[in-house]
Amino acid sequence: MALRPIDKSGSVFQRTRHGKALLGQQHIPRLAGQQFEYLKMQLRGFKAQTRADLDGNMTSAAQALSENDIDALVDYIAGLGAL
Repeated sequence: MALRPIDKSGSVFQRTRHGKALLGQQHIPRLAGQQFEYLKMQLRGFKAQTRADLDGNMTSAAQALSENDIDALVDYIAGLGAL
């Protein structure tokens, strides 16, 4: 299943924001190693605008995601594991 790009660079999420290997940086949280259900709940919250982030980037990015996109993205991220 192909994910639709949600930013001008064509990437579904930006590794530069969440750091190398999605391990987080500064106020941007670690994604790698998080549980599938937790990640899914967070993305759904951003999409529904019941979860917010400091700069609004995640809320904006999540608007373009379908449920299938969320499932595929979360499946990928949850499969990375923590380093």
